[in-house]
Amino acid sequence: MAKLYSTCLSILYFYFFTCLAVSTKKNITTDEFALLSLKSSITLDPYHVLSNWSSFSSCNWVGVTCDESHGRVNALNLSNMGLQGSISPQLGNLSFLVVLDLQGNSFHGEIPSRIGDLSKLQYLDLGYNNIVGLIPQSISNLSMLEYLSWNSNFIEGTIPHAIGKLQRLRILDVRNNTLSGIIPSAVFNMSSLQEILLANNYLSGEIPKGIGDLPQLIKLNLQHNLLTGNILMLNNSSLQILGLGFNNLSGILPSNVCLGLPNLRLLYLYTNDFSGKMPNVWSYCQELEDLELSYNNFDKEPMPADIGNLTKLQSLYLTSTNLEGEIPVSLFNISSLIEIVLDGNDLNGTLPGEMCHQLPQLKIFTLFRAIPMEIGTLNQVQLLQLGNNSLSGHVPSNVFNISTLEHLHLEQNSLSGMLPSNIGLGLPNLLQLHMYGNRFVGNIPNSISNASNLVIIDLSSNEFSGVIPNSFGKLRDLESLILGGNNLTIDESLEFNFLTSLTSCRNLKRLEISENSLPLKLPKSIGNLSLEHFWANSCGINGNIPLEIGNMSNLVQLSLSRNDLNGKIPSTIKELQKIQSLGLAYNELKGSIIDELCEIRSLSELNLTSNKFFGVLPTCLGNMTSLRKFHIGSNRLTSTIPSSFWNLKDILEICQEIKFQTTFQQR
Repeated sequence: MAKLYSTCLSILYFYFFTCLAVSTKKNITTDEFALLSLKSSITLDPYHVLSNWSSFSSCNWVGVTCDESHGRVNALNLSNMGLQGSISPQLGNLSFLVVLDLQGNSFHGEIPSRIGDLSKLQYLDLGYNNIVGLIPQSISNLSMLEYLSWNSNFIEGTIPHAIGKLQRLRILDVRNNTLSGIIPSAVFNMSSLQEILLANNYLSGEIPKGIGDLPQLIKLNLQHNLLTGNILMLNNSSLQILGLGFNNLSGILPSNVCLGLPNLRLLYLYTNDFSGKMPNVWSYCQELEDLELSYNNFDKEPMPADIGNLTKLQSLYLTSTNLEGEIPVSLFNISSLIEIVLDGNDLNGTLPGEMCHQLPQLKIFTLFRAIPMEIGTLNQVQLLQLGNNSLSGHVPSNVFNISTLEHLHLEQNSLSGMLPSNIGLGLPNLLQLHMYGNRFVGNIPNSISNASNLVIIDLSSNEFSGVIPNSFGKLRDLESLILGGNNLTIDESLEFNFLTSLTSCRNLKRLEISENSLPLKLPKSIGNLSLEHFWANSCGINGNIPLEIGNMSNLVQLSLSRNDLNGKIPSTIKELQKIQSLGLAYNELKGSIIDELCEIRSLSELNLTSNKFFGVLPTCLGNMTSLRKFHIGSNRLTSTIPSSFWNLKDILEICQEIKFQTTFQQR
């Protein structure tokens, strides 16, 4: 009897463990099937990361992690693998999955509704893909979810109210999609939320009440939506970042904006329609680092003085906020300031001389209305924006000695005086120099080439005189040189002029020298320039257009009108296959209109007005399908416009002074 009992017990044990093994094997097969289904839906795997997804244990596959106790897949991380394809619904069978991270790929199609079957899921990141469609309602089944991101996709529709069931959710990130409709009030009932990131969508309606009911909320970003209404009284001691910029919010800012948010670090309310008084309670925002209130409709008043009490402030943006009067002296006691942008207001008065010593970290200073003599002591400034104002007088010479300066904007003022003779020596890091639209006089110093990193120089519309320095050719990184509208000239005794020297600037894309006195001939070396845009109107250029013009294969715009050019249009003009606008009007060019012009398929504007061209217009001009404007008047042509021109269905302007053929073919 005992032997029989022992035998039965052994059989029972064998049966139990066999069933357990079969059950475990069945579950593992289910996981593998789900993963292989995902693999089959992937159409591009540029780094071959899924090459080992084969017959080996799925726990050893790239991106797959299994738990030790059950041997089941609990994490799938294929982020930033360059994968392309769709998300297989079979992923819903990974019933032990805790982490699903597919962000940074090119998955397309919709989010499968079976995503809601992943009952153990805590982390879901599908950001930076090409996913479309709606947010599935089944998302509300993920009761364990703590992190949810669909950032930067093309998801549309509304945020489902059922999302409020995710009571463990800490991070909600659906920025940069095309979501619309209102923000469900249920979102502000999820007490575990730490970050709500809904920026760059088309969400509308008012901001739901309840920010104060989220005791753990640290970051709220609703920027760049269509939200309306007022901001309610704010009361949340945990909130550190509040972004409501670029909406349609209105009304008066709450008087407790700081009292209710004592730990606020970043406040973005720019580009709305807030009105009334700008709050004067900033003393209570002692943690504030960034304050951006630009482009609102506050009352015309001086800047609140207590902004100067924000001892940790780094960025202050108050552009176009109706500020008037003097800037509080206390502002210049905030030694942590890096950016001050106050343009578009009606500020006046003078700046304290010691401000530059008190702001050692300042890198961006956009003020308008005044240039203090002490500004040159800002030894950390990288961008100095003083343009588009009515500044007058001379620029303090020490401005040209700020060695950290990368961008200097003095354009569109009434500034005068001469450039310092050592202008380039004190600006070793300068990248952009904008001084156009002023009254500067004198020579352009040769020392400008010592600012060897210059990329853009715009000195146009001033009263500079003297010779254009050949030293421009030493600026190897120069991309744009704009000198038009001055009294500049050349040294005719030199064998080579500045145009030849510029051939050393291999990155030069834009050259504007119009409206100067430059009685030169275009050198053959001009063909070595890498220009895309070349304007040299009204500057006394004479002689022939050299054959080498055809080597300027990158040209998009070429304008040599109102000069003294003569001879024929060179046949090499046909090599300019990227050119869209060609202006040769008001010269002394002669000969026939050459057929080679017809070979420039990209040409949309052609102006040959007021030259000495004769003969007939070539019929092949009717094949220039990109042509929109054709000006040929005041020449010596003996024919009328050929009927082939009526093939140009998109042409907008034909300007000439001879009769049409009577036998043309109507469009």
